[in-house]
Amino acid sequence: MTTKSILYIITRSDVVGGASVHLIDLIRYANESGYEVHVATGGEGEFSRHLEKNECCKVHCLKHLKRELSLTSDIKAIREIRALIKTLSPELVHLHSAKAGLVGRLASIGLRIPRVFTIHGWPFTNGIPKTRKILYLTIEWLMSWLPTYVITVSKQDRALAKKYHFVNMDKMVAIQNGVAPASYTSSMTNYAIDDQEVLRFAMVARFDEQKSQRTVLEALSMSDSIRISIDFVGSGPSLEACKTLASSLGVESKVRFHGYLEQAQVRDVLSKSHGFILISNWEGLPLTIIEAMSAGLPVIASDVGGVRELVENDVTGVVIPVEDRVAKLAQAFELYSQHPELLAEHGKRGLEAYNKQFTLDSMLKKTFSFYQKACK
Repeated sequence: MTTKSILYIITRSDVVGGASVHLIDLIRYANESGYEVHVATGGEGEFSRHLEKNECCKVHCLKHLKRELSLTSDIKAIREIRALIKTLSPELVHLHSAKAGLVGRLASIGLRIPRVFTIHGWPFTNGIPKTRKILYLTIEWLMSWLPTYVITVSKQDRALAKKYHFVNMDKMVAIQNGVAPASYTSSMTNYAIDDQEVLRFAMVARFDEQKSQRTVLEALSMSDSIRISIDFVGSGPSLEACKTLASSLGVESKVRFHGYLEQAQVRDVLSKSHGFILISNWEGLPLTIIEAMSAGLPVIASDVGGVRELVENDVTGVVIPVEDRVAKLAQAFELYSQHPELLAEHGKRGLEAYNKQFTLDSMLKKTFSFYQKACK
């Protein structure tokens, strides 16, 4: 009996982000379901090394698949991917992220192999720089003639595709992200907090143009009555600038920059936190928020992407509007500083929402059921 095989293709290998973690969960479930799993990544890096060391799959590092648009590299990537698909002849090709979705769809033209494209946040959503937004929206319009099954990780992204009319709605489904239950529970929200105690919030995010640690620092500096400190976990190109800003704003005593941490170390930081924060310029459906909810942490997050599908304002946390977000974030800090009893209440409601809607098991079963539809 021939073993069924599946080929996953993802753009970036240099970082382990939300799409990478999502893909790891799919790989493990595919193995449990009897698939032979192949994963093609853009180059060799932290993610490909993790797969080779820790996951049961065959890794193919693509020389020419890069995040940036480049006619020369992209044509080479299309040829490289097409050759790989022909060699492996998988039952299904599952593409992850916008760039892999673009070149992967072009590479598989005429090969009669079903393709599924998961978009982890459209690259033309609100908050994306205007030039890039127009470029990728135009690309998706041009690609709309290719028959592809599409998964969006949020209802908001499905609504965007419907708005712009470039996806056959019969071939698209919103399957919200899910994560495994937290292996820890924050004990920090479950005891009486005195009026002088400093509340610890954690932000786990890469320091780059998508995230806005700068907004957090500016909000901290707006009032002396804010009794909140922030643990920043992550690395990236804007890290040093944020350290300098913290010093210039006089809030260096209220923040800790941990840099990149291994997962066990991240869990340790979160287990000692009273709450979680994620301030972003754009998002899909952030796994870090779901992970925080699964641990019973209240969440403060930007009103971007599918965040409102996760965080119910004043119920499981606080949603920060895009307009005047520094002042609004400072108000959220003041709220929890003056009413710390809300931490446990919001965290409990968040955990209930996680158990109802965002479990890993639910996401995996829906995804593999969609595979069956694509392969018919």
